[in-house]
Amino acid sequence: KGESFTNVTLLINNAGVLDFGSALEAPIEAVERNLAVNLYGPLRTTRALAPVITVSSIREKFPMYGT
Repeated sequence: KGESFTNVTLLINNAGVLDFGSALEAPIEAVERNLAVNLYGPLRTTRALAPVITVSSIREKFPMYGT
């Protein structure tokens, strides 16, 4: 396992790659790399930090009445 985190304030999954143009013509290795970074990267990061993340909403502080 990697590092251990206990005080995470915010997680922004904002990384991505695009190695190819047309998905029909791209080498499968390029597609696999894109999936590894763009799909599995955020999934793994979120799973790793899920035990220490508290999800809340601005609506908790400022409710929107009538919605």
